[in-house]
Amino acid sequence: MLDHSNPELPPAMAADMLGSMKDGVLAVDPNGVILLANPVALAMFELEATKVIGATFAEVFLTRDGLDAFNDCMLAAIYNPGVPQTQELVLSPGGEERFIIVRTNRLTSQADGSGIDGDTDRSTARSNARSTEGVVAVISDISERVRRLREKVESEQQRAAAGRFIVAIFTVFSLFTLTLEPMQAFARAGGLDIGPLIGLLALVLTAVGIMWWTHLPPARLGLTWHLPRRDLAESIFWSIGFCVFITVGKLFVLRVLLGISADERALFEFWVLDNGEVVTSASLMALGIAFYIVTTPIQEIGARSAIQAPLQTFLDGAVRSPRWTANIVTTLMFAVLHAHLDPIVALMVTVPSLLWGWLFMRSGTILSPIISHTIIGIYAVFVLGLFVGFDNQ
Repeated sequence: MLDHSNPELPPAMAADMLGSMKDGVLAVDPNGVILLANPVALAMFELEATKVIGATFAEVFLTRDGLDAFNDCMLAAIYNPGVPQTQELVLSPGGEERFIIVRTNRLTSQADGSGIDGDTDRSTARSNARSTEGVVAVISDISERVRRLREKVESEQQRAAAGRFIVAIFTVFSLFTLTLEPMQAFARAGGLDIGPLIGLLALVLTAVGIMWWTHLPPARLGLTWHLPRRDLAESIFWSIGFCVFITVGKLFVLRVLLGISADERALFEFWVLDNGEVVTSASLMALGIAFYIVTTPIQEIGARSAIQAPLQTFLDGAVRSPRWTANIVTTLMFAVLHAHLDPIVALMVTVPSLLWGWLFMRSGTILSPIISHTIIGIYAVFVLGLFVGFDNQ
């Protein structure tokens, strides 16, 4: 039983209380010798009681990496035991970031029935009658709380970014849709078909707006410029395979489905202008290819980095397959930008767009779809003449 004339917890009860606490407790005498460390404190710093109790604070803690802030806090408390402290610290033991709150106070003798100073006037009035025995620190690990708060903040930021993303997409594509009829009327009247330029401008505005408003890091948008050899080889391999596929497909349509002989229409028609004129000038052909090479990265950054990557981020956890959903939606938007040419052209670009989106998913960098798009596009437009008869109507 407790002796009420001299209120003091029995050692066994005090040990049980320290062992059941959720916070770590560390007691150090004025010479820096560790007097006490409860199980939570030992686990927090990955220590063994047999190697800690009786050793100096310097021997146990000063040689450990990532504890500089904690060491400074404890040493300040040891040298100034009469000044209570409360500090929030960030530690990096073993390279893992942890957040703790350390509360230190003077550890006194038990002559007056109290072993730890408080902040009340009563304890201050009696402090002169006590003998300082060291410092006690209560250490609270708030890492999990900080992690949840960070996740909540990140979630809110993503929700805000998703809202800005939707606004940007609807705005740009609404403006593009409103310009379709005027563009087609202008082309039918004999003017220049500015549809491709308007579509390219729409992609540029989409890319700039979304990258600016979503505040996603470049790596999340695939804007990294390192392409491993495996991804490079994969891009080239699938591009060549797709070129073979469209060649066989065109041959099948011309010769089998339409019954057009080789004398009537060649398989390789090369580049044909909007007015139906076949380009025979080497300089004009080189200029067209150069323009295509320059604009391809703009198209892919607009489609993959500005639409597919953010959409994949926002859909993560919301749908079963966020990556493929983002790829399909991006492909549909990419097809819309080609709808002014011909519905069949818009349909034809969906398959390579899915391939480029898949390469982007696998590599995580915009370089992979840019390389594939360049190879397939130059072959389809300037060699095979895949769109002849569609984009010049």
